Amino acid sequence: MHAIGPSPTIRAAWLAAILATPCTPAVGQQLLPLLPGPLPTEYGLLLELPEDEHPRRWWFGAGVDIAHDDNVFRLPSGESTTGIGAAGRPNSSTITRLYGQANLDVSASRQRFLAQFTVSDYRFSGLSYLNYTAPEFRGAWLWQAGERWQGEVNYNHLQSIASFLDTRPFERNLQTLDYASASGEYALTPNWRVGGAVIGYTADNSAEASRAANVRQLTGELGVRYLATDGNYVRGFGAVSGGDYPDRPASALFDDSYSQTDFGVDVLYRVSDISSLRGRLGYTNREYPNVSERDFSGVTGRLDFVWGISPKTSIDFNVRRELGVFETADSSYFVTTAVGIAPQWEVLPKLRLEAAYEHWWREYLGEPATLAGLLPQREDQLNFVRAGAIWTPTRNWLVRLGVQWSNRDSNRSGFDFSGDTVVFGTIQFGF
Repeated sequence: MHAIGPSPTIRAAWLAAILATPCTPAVGQQLLPLLPGPLPTEYGLLLELPEDEHPRRWWFGAGVDIAHDDNVFRLPSGESTTGIGAAGRPNSSTITRLYGQANLDVSASRQRFLAQFTVSDYRFSGLSYLNYTAPEFRGAWLWQAGERWQGEVNYNHLQSIASFLDTRPFERNLQTLDYASASGEYALTPNWRVGGAVIGYTADNSAEASRAANVRQLTGELGVRYLATDGNYVRGFGAVSGGDYPDRPASALFDDSYSQTDFGVDVLYRVSDISSLRGRLGYTNREYPNVSERDFSGVTGRLDFVWGISPKTSIDFNVRRELGVFETADSSYFVTTAVGIAPQWEVLPKLRLEAAYEHWWREYLGEPATLAGLLPQREDQLNFVRAGAIWTPTRNWLVRLGVQWSNRDSNRSGFDFSGDTVVFGTIQFGF
């Protein structure tokens, strides 16, 4: 199972966390974490030093995340772990992450180089077979040549345990994502720009039962952007991708390769100095060479409105529609429609309160004709709620406390869970 991404935002691939699935969602990241563990991946990023403290070169950090998850495997109420191959093991765990991190930010003439290397060690109490150590690297070269050419080169190596939201772990499955991209843009005039990108990624699963989902993809993208003098823009893009599953032979039910086309429009409009509207509307079409009944297509999109109530208070409203690959005997993909809200309030100069809520409607579609009518197509509704506080007593220290709650209603037996609560905390030091 993985979500597809027709046009990954190159800068976001460096700055934002990428969930450890074979590809990120088409129009952005979920606000709330899907993976079992103490925190969303983005919390692992260290605070950058203030812009006025130049020259910035190196900074280092270390931290500990501790969380208690009372439903690690997202099981229905009262169901034991025996049915998922974990007989005798608990469904709750205190999860600890110890991590160290080194960062680089160097500018040379018009070039800027960014790098981040992190090693995280995860420990699950009572579920030691899930323990793992994950090295990760993110790097970017932001280049400029003359007055008209600019672009980025990125490489990311990420690793995480597979989500338990839709799978039942008979064994630990570590997912490894390697993502590389090179992009360039040429200014035809002060307002009009043309550009393109080459994007490649590989995704691998460590569990034997999941290796058939290992994937390789290469994407070429072209775009035209109109950039207004105030920084607002409209960008049209088109992309062509080819992918294959190296560890899965073609069969009558599953193919070993695919092709995909994507096109759409990106828009950024700054309503004011502290409010903005960002959107994407696109269309994705995926085709398989032999098992054509698994082909799918559809509209994707995302709209984010950040309402800056004051310089210290804001609310992010978002709505999105995503397509994701979900290959089982009775489905080929899912469609997720989601709405969310995420307020934050800087109560004091060093204390920020934050919260988030998302509701998902998810349909699992693309049932092969041979199974049509045997089972109703799966439909889920999910809720995610999170609240927390961040305290930065000095520029070197960060402390975070919070709680997250989630649930799911499904028309398929065995996929409901009435509540999953994660209480988490972080202590982080950087220098």
